[in-house]
Amino acid sequence: MYCSNCGAWNPEESEFCAKCGRPLQAASKQRQTKRTGLCPVIAIAGVLLFVAIVAVGAFLVRDRLARIWQGFTAQPTQVAVIPTPLPTEAPIQATVTPTLLPSPSPISTELPTPTPSLTPTQKATPPQPTFKLVYRECIPHGLSLGSVKGQVFDKKGKVIPGAKVRIMINDYEWESAANPATTNSEGWYEWILEPGQRVKFVELIVAGQSVPFSPRDFEVEATGGCFQRVDFEQQD
Repeated sequence: MYCSNCGAWNPEESEFCAKCGRPLQAASKQRQTKRTGLCPVIAIAGVLLFVAIVAVGAFLVRDRLARIWQGFTAQPTQVAVIPTPLPTEAPIQATVTPTLLPSPSPISTELPTPTPSLTPTQKATPPQPTFKLVYRECIPHGLSLGSVKGQVFDKKGKVIPGAKVRIMINDYEWESAANPATTNSEGWYEWILEPGQRVKFVELIVAGQSVPFSPRDFEVEATGGCFQRVDFEQQD
């Protein structure tokens, strides 16, 4: 830039002329222009800085208030419980008035004799059947050994399979798988014996139970060449 007084050249940033010492008007105007141009920028920057400070402060204050509120709401509310005074119990004197009880009436000690009756689940026991021992005769069979055999009949004259006849031989219990003898499907029972052995009938078992028969303790002697037939017939 040139000085308006002496015409000497000076740098742009010079305020005074290096030759004559006069102030340089262009530099002064230029600096004023620069200063004038910087003022709005500085003002805007100051406003922005203020707004930023206010925003940060408001955020910090809000966060602090939120923490204080959370701490306040997290504390349990204690309710004071006032104990209820217990009523004082005063002794009560009860007045007992004696009452006369009626004299008990005499009770008969004699109880009626209960009459037994059959309940629906009880069943009357059927009468036990009785049998009659019938001696037929000694029937020849052509063998040297003797035997005792016969049949068991019901009251209708039908044979009874499965009946058992128990005997004693020569007055002692005959221990054998064949004693007692069991009637077959045709109602026959039988023992093969030696001639001269005496047989006594001591028990008759029908349908799993011992039944009475007569005459009791009937005896017959085994004879060679024939068999002694003794039947049992139901009477009722």
